[in-house]
Amino acid sequence: IGNSLKTETLNKNYNDMQKFTFMACWMITVCICCFAVLYQPFMKLWVGEQMMLDYSFVILLCVYFFVMALAMVWATIKDAAGLWHFDRLRPLVGAIANLIMNLVFVNFMGLYGILLSTILSYLLISMPWLIWNLMHQLYRKPMKEYLKKLLIYVGVCVVCCTVTIAICVPIKLEGIQALILWFPLCYRPFSI
Repeated sequence: IGNSLKTETLNKNYNDMQKFTFMACWMITVCICCFAVLYQPFMKLWVGEQMMLDYSFVILLCVYFFVMALAMVWATIKDAAGLWHFDRLRPLVGAIANLIMNLVFVNFMGLYGILLSTILSYLLISMPWLIWNLMHQLYRKPMKEYLKKLLIYVGVCVVCCTVTIAICVPIKLEGIQALILWFPLCYRPFSI
């Protein structure tokens, strides 16, 4: 990425970022579909039913994974471009916001509040800041077009996960059987 940023045009590098975003969203969607269906059977096998969290926590973990994995794509490009000066306060502001939301949300929602505050701090602070830095400082393009594509990718992820869950959950299986049968059902639509 760093070499390409120095030797290629900004347009080519912008198109590369769009390709990286598409590929990352595709891989993240595959992983999230598997997580959404396989977390609970695995946890039941590992710790037993009495130690399991609600399915809503699984959904939060999937959203957390999506947000963190996608932010890594942008952070890699930002680091390769050397945009550290413009990004120097983002980790601090994001961490402070996350800490404040943690302290507030944990009183109302417990463990769910801690995970939700981390997701919100990334969605509301870190991710927009990263995208803004890339679009305005590096590519000199408006964010609107890129964000439209990103929203489409998120929508496709939600639809794919919903369909995967709708296919797997009615099949009443538990333990190893669920993991063995549901994994190909989660993965198969993406291998085409």
